[in-house]
Amino acid sequence: MHHIMGISGVLLGNYVGGFLGSLGQISWITEASTPFVNLRAIMSYHKLQKHPFYMVIALGMTLSFFVFRICYYYYMIFN
Repeated sequence: MHHIMGISGVLLGNYVGGFLGSLGQISWITEASTPFVNLRAIMSYHKLQKHPFYMVIALGMTLSFFVFRICYYYYMIFN
């Protein structure tokens, strides 16, 4: 439901345009960490935490989450 509402809101914002369209477009960048989060969850589910690739995914998830979700949101809200 969360994704359906999010996609619907962005599409509506693009249709309306102006500030809502811009806000919808710049919000998409926060999803850059999602592939890392999902890959880490899949590897964890299959008990592959000892695999060397798992550490690469975990570091990528941590770094991308920090940059795109924490720093970028802070910048969008307070600047």
